[in-house]
Amino acid sequence: MAALEVSDGKLKLRERTCPAAMAAQAATEKSLQPADSKVAKLRDQIKEIMKQLEEAEKREETL
Repeated sequence: MAALEVSDGKLKLRERTCPAAMAAQAATEKSLQPADSKVAKLRDQIKEIMKQLEEAEKREETL
């Protein structure tokens, strides 16, 4: 009987903590979205700057 009570207690604990864990995960993902967006924009800017640099170097080589 004691094992059944322990198992029941663990199940109840999981039932209580699961929603909190899921909410924490959702909040974490939501808080990371602005940073992910900023990183994507910065990557695009770096690509554009690298492209401009390569074009400038090619123009210098033709002089």
